[in-house]
Amino acid sequence: MRTRNSRWTLAWGIAAVVALVPLAGCGGDDDDSDTAGGDQQLTVGVSLASPAIPLYVGMAEGIRAKANELGVDVRFTEADEDPVQQLDDVQDLIAQDVDGILISPIDEQAAIPAYEDARASDITIMSIARNTDPEVEDSFIGAPWGKFGRQIAVWTCDRAKGEGRIAMIKGPAGASFVTDMEEAYKGYMSSECPGMEIVFEANADVLVPDRGLALTQDALSANPDLNAIFANNDDLAEGAVTALEEGGGLGDTIVTGFDGTPGGVESIRNGDQAMTIALRPFRWGELGLETMVKALNGEEVPPLVEITTVLIDDTNVKEITAEDIR
Repeated sequence: MRTRNSRWTLAWGIAAVVALVPLAGCGGDDDDSDTAGGDQQLTVGVSLASPAIPLYVGMAEGIRAKANELGVDVRFTEADEDPVQQLDDVQDLIAQDVDGILISPIDEQAAIPAYEDARASDITIMSIARNTDPEVEDSFIGAPWGKFGRQIAVWTCDRAKGEGRIAMIKGPAGASFVTDMEEAYKGYMSSECPGMEIVFEANADVLVPDRGLALTQDALSANPDLNAIFANNDDLAEGAVTALEEGGGLGDTIVTGFDGTPGGVESIRNGDQAMTIALRPFRWGELGLETMVKALNGEEVPPLVEITTVLIDDTNVKEITAEDIR
């Protein structure tokens, strides 16, 4: 499993370099009048949280594909999980007089000035993947993250028959999806599954396997009898699986992930990871740019444009195709 997953991570990481290279006039020449914006080509800036996380790699690919289809100039920035850099990136996009900005806020509070500055410059700004205060974003392309935290909790409680000890390996503190999923997961466990106890929790500063490995090792050192591990994405789950393999306890512990990366799905096929929820990042990226273009062309866009997801576990993983999770 470890070797197989590492190949997936490497492949997606290489794709990140290609996916996030800014393209001038993406989708057509600047003098092409037959574009989504009519006589003038639309320009959309994109500020994703990280160029290396597989979710964002796929999302960037989807944005680029839709930009080519619609004739939109897309300009990517790379903050790499640095909230200060993200603010600077948005200022650069504003200075370039882009028509709209798609942003995945690294820290939901720290990013608010970026939204306010964009709006002050009459630039449409929408959240994608992560979100912030609805008062400052023109729309959010994503989902109510709490529902996934609850969904994972329900699945875990059922699989563990309502008994056991849990470690939570969470994503970056301050990220909206981390906070919302955590609250919903804990809420369900305390009210509906009291036989399961959360005995360890820690935040990973970045969503990579090495951080999942280190934090899971910490969890196992204090709690060698863990029954379940909640990991905030499939990369953290990969690290958790490795820690369990090294400690000889993989077969006794349920590991849940999130995102639905090819590596995570492969790990479920191998019987290592127990479940994930596929967020289908390529289609998510397409939806994000579609939504932005609609708004820039004067169409009404709801505050939440919800994505379609797929829960994957041992009951359906054999039927899941690459296209299902793309």
